[in-house]
Parts: sequence; structure tokens; C-alpha cells
Amino acid sequence: MSSIEEIHAIIGGIIERFGGNAQEQRLDENSWVFRKGSATGLVLVKPAPDEPGGGDVLAVCEIMRLPDGDRERIYRRLLELNDALCGKAAFSVNAQDVVLLQAGRKLEQIDPAELEDLLLRTAGVADRYDDALLDEFGRDLAVV
Repeated sequence: MSSIEEIHAIIGGIIERFGGNAQEQRLDENSWVFRKGSATGLVLVKPAPDEPGGGDVLAVCEIMRLPDGDRERIYRRLLELNDALCGKAAFSVNAQDVVLLQAGRKLEQIDPAELEDLLLRTAGVADRYDDALLDEFGRDLAVV
């Protein structure tokens, strides 16, 4: 089982391998900004207060804003993409009408390779689909 401090160090190392600066990209004790290509996201460590060593790590990328009007087409497209991702990550929509790509894993017994895979895979999928979805639904929906 990795301690929260070990998880923080692993995340910092992954961000450095992305070509970033882990200290500059750290937002607070348990969150960092990460970038890959055109994708920007957050890594969030959410310790479980009642469970030493427990909790979750999440990678969350903003993809685009939802279009106004009929949203059935984009919702269908996001569900099709979720199916293609086979549970490794999922698109969702937040309360601010922003399309997100998220993936998470329990901290218990996570190893560095799993954590790196979670972040690289999520960032890679976000980098692949942010431009594709903006091309399909309109560049004016980009998150600024």
C-alpha cells in the first residue's frame, strides 16, 4: 500500500515526464494541473479520512462546452465514445454544461505503473477527442 506522500511523489514524477513542472503545476496539497498535447486536466487525490491509506485518485479533463439547443446528438456521441473506451475512462457533463473526461482508481494497493497508466491514458484520450469533438460540434464550444 502506498502512502499519500508516495502517491504525491509518483504524480509529481509523472508530470515531470510529461515535460511539466510538478511544483508549478501543483494547485494545493492534493491536486495538480497536467497537460498533454491540447488537453489540460486535473489530477485529484481524495484521501478517505476514516481509512488510512484509502481514498481515490482521479484524472479529470475539460473537453468542451455543451452546445445550446438540441443536445441529443452530442449526448449520443459521448455515449458511443464511452462504449468504445471499455470502462477505462468516461465522458460526463458537469453542472456548468462542460463535457468532461474522467477516470479514477482506488488508492489502496495502487502501484506507480497503474497510476501512470491512469494519467497517461486519460490525457491521451482527452488529447485525441477534444479536437475531434470540437471539429464535429463547433470550435466555438472550446473551453477557454
